[in-house]
Formats: sequence, structure tokens, C-alpha cells
Amino acid sequence: MTLEMTEIERAPPNAPTVLPSIPSKQYSPLRWTMWPQRRGNHWVVVDLSVFKQPCSKQPMGIYSIGPHWPGVVFVIALLVGSTQYICSTWPWASWPSVLFCVVCFVLLALTSCTDPGFVSVSATATDDSEELCFCEDCQLYRPDSAFHCDYCGRCVDGWDHHCVWMGQCIGKDNYKIFWRFNVAWLLYLGFLLYLTSMD
Repeated sequence: MTLEMTEIERAPPNAPTVLPSIPSKQYSPLRWTMWPQRRGNHWVVVDLSVFKQPCSKQPMGIYSIGPHWPGVVFVIALLVGSTQYICSTWPWASWPSVLFCVVCFVLLALTSCTDPGFVSVSATATDDSEELCFCEDCQLYRPDSAFHCDYCGRCVDGWDHHCVWMGQCIGKDNYKIFWRFNVAWLLYLGFLLYLTSMD
């Protein structure tokens, strides 16, 4: 599936807000759903938007799993299976392997459930030289750094790629966490290779 750029147009100063956020009253705060609620191509796990961030006073995030959630389940199974194998083969290495597994799991959850930077409001040009792209699918103007993902069905600011193993796009808001996860699992793999080389 290929992603095609749409025609570039300039946004008017009073570009309307489209794709507004779902009102927080539709979700109960801190309520983990047994069956995540569908929102577009994602499934909302927990909604914290009724709470304000301490510094910026902006609403906290809505955490959801992307369209490729089976990839996340596979990665979790791989982490747990590797940890079980290490604990049963090298009992003395149980604590380091469990620590690696927990760190990888936390970073995986943060990457998969963090909004990658979905564009939900039409951007406006900050100066005369800035060009904005109009997305016909989302019906909004997006900044130059954004791109429309056909899998997620949304424009993502700072779009890097769509990762099936993380379950969703990698954008400006989860890019750093994504690379921390990569470093963590590579260190875990190095630890496993070290253990196997000792035999």
C-alpha cells in the first residue's frame, strides 16, 4: 500500500477545526475497559483527558492501541517467552532477565499507547512563506512535517513510519520512546547472546 501526497494549498487564517476530540464525558476517567472502545482505527484503553497537565494545563492524553495490535501481542509473547527460557536455563540470570523484560514491556506499552501526534485541528500558516498541505481524507490542513497514514486513517505530525510491531505510527510524540525501546531490546538480545556463548 502506497501513501501519496495530496495537492499543496495554503490554509486560510480562520481554518475550521475538524475531527474534534471526543468529549471526555463519553469516557469515564481512569476506567480501564475490558473491551477497548473503538475510535477510528484505534481502540481506546484509558482516557485521562479530564485531568490537566500540571505545567501546561492542557488535557492529559487518551491512550489507545493502534490498528495492528496483534503485533504488540506477538512482541509481548516474545519477551515473556525469552524471559521464561532464560530463567529455566540459567537460574542465576533470572533477576537481570526479569528486569530487562519489565523495562522492555513498559517502553513497548508507552510507545504503543501514546498518541504519535495525530493532527485533529487544521493548521494555520504562521507566516507568508509557510505552505500547508490539504489532506482530502481528513479534510484538514496539515503542517509540512505531517503525513497521512492509510493504516491509522489519520494525519500524523512528525510521521516517521507505521510500525506493525508497535501497533501504530511512530511520530513526534512517541519517536523518542520508540528508540528507547529499541535500545532496551537490543541490550536484552545482547545479554541472551552472552549467556548462550558461555555454554
